[in-house]
Amino acid sequence: MRSLFAAMMCCIFLSASAQSYSWWEETVHWDGVTPWERYVVFTAGFLGPNALPVPHISNGSIDSINSFGVASDIYFSKDDHTQDVAIYANYCFVKNKISFDLYWVPVEHFMMTHELKTERHVFPLHYYDHYGEGDIHLNTNIQLINNKRKNIQSALRIGYRFPTSQIGAARFTDAPGYYFDISFAKGFHASPLKWMVMAGGYFWQAEIRRHPQDDAFLFGTGLEWNKKKS
Repeated sequence: MRSLFAAMMCCIFLSASAQSYSWWEETVHWDGVTPWERYVVFTAGFLGPNALPVPHISNGSIDSINSFGVASDIYFSKDDHTQDVAIYANYCFVKNKISFDLYWVPVEHFMMTHELKTERHVFPLHYYDHYGEGDIHLNTNIQLINNKRKNIQSALRIGYRFPTSQIGAARFTDAPGYYFDISFAKGFHASPLKWMVMAGGYFWQAEIRRHPQDDAFLFGTGLEWNKKKS
């Protein structure tokens, strides 16, 4: 009886496994040769919210304080519910001149529908995954202009993404990327209000089958309210 039960369980397991692989093969139209990694679509619309994070708008100044922080984010969509823990760190190398900052999502919890997994070409071995780890982003910040008399500031940011994630669940790229931008800020006299603008480029490894790299234009603008002027 034990042998019969074990054989039945083995058949059930193999059947379920074969069915899941068959689902993936039909979804991506597998040619029987190409590695499964090449069927993952490395664009923002087919990945998780932490795969290609847009750098925040800089206020044109260099943070002169060493800091470390932990935050949590929650994302909602029709087919994808995501919660994560993010780590932020800043190190001032030369006060008011050069600094380094780091951003990393060490833990991401997600729930995706079957329809979304099909659209994103999730590999069968990662079909039931609910946890992931993001790539590490390291930025170098350099002060370009700091004219206190005219209340004008400008800074250059050069960022690099280290591949530390996994791509099986179609959440991250696990591929290198880089970006750069220049920020400009103009303060208003006798006012804690500051206008900020940022412009640059974002580049990351894309689908190997079509083209090795993809890119996007970075732009952002906004207002900062800070009673303690930098």
